[in-house]
Amino acid sequence: MAAISLRRTSLALVSASALLIGAMTLAPTMATADVSQDRAQVLGIDDPDKIPGSYIVGLHSELSTTSVDQLALQYEATVSAQWSVIDGFAAQMSHAQAERLAAHPDVEFVEQDARVHIPVGVKPTPPGWNLDRIDQRYLPLDGIYDPLNNGAGVDIYILDTGIFAGHNDFGGRVGAGYDAVGGGTDDCQGHGTFIAGIAGGTHYGVAAEANLIPVRVLNCHGSGSVAGIIDGIDWIVNDASSTVIANASIGGMLNTSLNNAVDAAFAAGVFFVTGAGSSNANACNFSPASAQGAYVAAATNINDTVPPQSNWGPCVDIYAPGVNITGPGIGGPNDTITMSGGSFAAPHVAGAGAIVLHDNPGFSAADIASWLSQNCTSGVIVNPNGPDCLLYVGQD
Repeated sequence: MAAISLRRTSLALVSASALLIGAMTLAPTMATADVSQDRAQVLGIDDPDKIPGSYIVGLHSELSTTSVDQLALQYEATVSAQWSVIDGFAAQMSHAQAERLAAHPDVEFVEQDARVHIPVGVKPTPPGWNLDRIDQRYLPLDGIYDPLNNGAGVDIYILDTGIFAGHNDFGGRVGAGYDAVGGGTDDCQGHGTFIAGIAGGTHYGVAAEANLIPVRVLNCHGSGSVAGIIDGIDWIVNDASSTVIANASIGGMLNTSLNNAVDAAFAAGVFFVTGAGSSNANACNFSPASAQGAYVAAATNINDTVPPQSNWGPCVDIYAPGVNITGPGIGGPNDTITMSGGSFAAPHVAGAGAIVLHDNPGFSAADIASWLSQNCTSGVIVNPNGPDCLLYVGQD
């Protein structure tokens, strides 16, 4: 995918290992540090969305639950989650305790947990151009959407605000899913339902027969924590038995812990799609877009032009429709809304990933990424500040 060497360079500044894998193992008697004196830098303390008192601890190697509890107790920290997707855990503690814990020889880093959120933007417009665009190489639009297949049987995990399963556009294809927030997987905000509809809705979706699995990591206000998203990713990795698709149209500032989780999920067979963002900035400065294992989509409009607010740079892998997109809402079983932003390019790519996987069930996540990048349309995007690559799932 795009700019792997650049991502590795940037990640190396904040992490000695992209997947938190190291040679150090915990001795039978846990190594101890002078907790009253030894301190080390805590990552992420300048993030404007940091969550006071909440931290993510990266370990050099996996520890048992008992060992993690003992380590936390030594520094008066309270463990809130421990994961298998990365060697680490989430905990509550003071900043001083976090600095001391960061100096422990079994700890690779301690990073401030942070809020993540969904971009916002709604613009009314007639529906339909977006699907029409990705099954043909060139303009003008022909008024037809005829993809290679409909992604039947492929699982698309939606890390978002949940999914309103009662919408008629889903046709009973919404799975039970997972709730990392509390309150169930139903959508009380709307963003997740819209994303699911673009990825796999019967009428509005790229892959109209794919299975849609809600992974609720954002609350009714569209916000959540890095730890909560890692919790959702961890669940996906453990739930999936083969290659699957995941869409995370969410983001925040550069975060080592989140990037490591995405990289681990990709290695485990999760084709992980995210949006480049809409800050008119380098996408490599944000997470999860800066993760090596993320396949990053930036938005185009009906004229194949990149909107000025779109993020850009070598971390972008592909362009897809993201302006004036219509999909399902949560106001009722037939409700629709229209939205614009980098968030909405991503589910087009997630749906495309399901189409590719349907025809190639033995593909890895890397194979799906390669297929999409090799089969995209070149030479049509107006002034791209990224790859010359527009999503394509048509029948040549």
